[in-house]
Amino acid sequence: MRPTHIFKMLKGAIFIIAMFFCKISAYAESKDEAVILAQEIMQVTLDTQSVDPLTSSNNSDKVMDIISQRSPDNLIDFLDKLDSTESLVNFDLYKNYSKLLGHSLDDLTDKGGYQLILGETSSKEWRRAYLANFLLADLHLAKGDVLKVLEYTGKSLEIVNQKTVTHESTSMIYDIYDILQTAYIHDRSTDQAIAAMQTLKDLSLKSGRPLDGFSIVNNLAVLFSLDNEHLAAIEIMSVMEPYLEAQSNDKVMLYNFSIAKFKNRAELYTDALPHLEELENVAEDSWLLPYIYNQLAQSYAYSGQIDKSDSIMKKLEALPAENLPKDDLFELSTINVKSQIAEKRGDHKTALRLKNQYSERYIEKINAAQFQDRKKAADRIAISQR
Repeated sequence: MRPTHIFKMLKGAIFIIAMFFCKISAYAESKDEAVILAQEIMQVTLDTQSVDPLTSSNNSDKVMDIISQRSPDNLIDFLDKLDSTESLVNFDLYKNYSKLLGHSLDDLTDKGGYQLILGETSSKEWRRAYLANFLLADLHLAKGDVLKVLEYTGKSLEIVNQKTVTHESTSMIYDIYDILQTAYIHDRSTDQAIAAMQTLKDLSLKSGRPLDGFSIVNNLAVLFSLDNEHLAAIEIMSVMEPYLEAQSNDKVMLYNFSIAKFKNRAELYTDALPHLEELENVAEDSWLLPYIYNQLAQSYAYSGQIDKSDSIMKKLEALPAENLPKDDLFELSTINVKSQIAEKRGDHKTALRLKNQYSERYIEKINAAQFQDRKKAADRIAISQR
């Protein structure tokens, strides 16, 4: 082999190794920044929870907290209980929006409330125009239409930015970024989602609006897990643990379930068990129960506790059909656990059948995901142009 050829090969190998280490370095930096952001978000959450709501929010802010699910209250009930419609800006738009929540977006063209909100998007009264665009963005977020979400939030932001900076306008921008960080997570746009979270944290302090850091930190961890960086997701989620004391049961359940899910994905099945076993005892009436059973059965199966895994699968199958998620990943995970149980018990015929079924479904999902990725790539070009 010629010396020049050997040199080229060595040069290529060095380049590949260098690129590999650069990628690791960039990822480590990104993870470290995310952990710091998670810590800051949780601290702001604690600070804003302790603020007196009587001095930090008005009825419009309370409505936005319900819309963004920072408050579990029912919006229609809250609006009905208000003593005066004058205490709430654009009361009729809020009322019509609340009536639309029970309908799918596909049906909304037949609903008068949707047409009313749509007709107000270019209102001369800037608060009505802002609110109409914001509510339409929120409705499209429920459908996962990121392009529409960005279109309407962009219009809302443009309207508010034309006004003098006040506590009201800062609060409006806060609500916009709350929608944006969720939309970017739907789109798996990590950099944009993290930037929106950072802005949301800063706006929370400026506006005095409560920050739901538990949901935001969970979303931040999910972004890393989606990129198969499960250990980073665990580290980000662990930031939440010191803040769980005196929090609601829902937030404790969110922490335990998410960190267990990330540990299972990282193949730390035994480490995931304490979180899931604790959840099983408190989640009897929760919508999370089938997901908890699914993850718990997986942890037992892969940690060699087949009888316990089989017992949990029977509990899962005993749940009412309407309570079971209609989700491809959930069904794939269930098939995978069943194949593990069959294989460990020596029922190789059943194990092979289930593994083949799993492979076929998985390939279908990958093909569908590739199609969606191509579609999203085209959508991102349109988003960038906007």
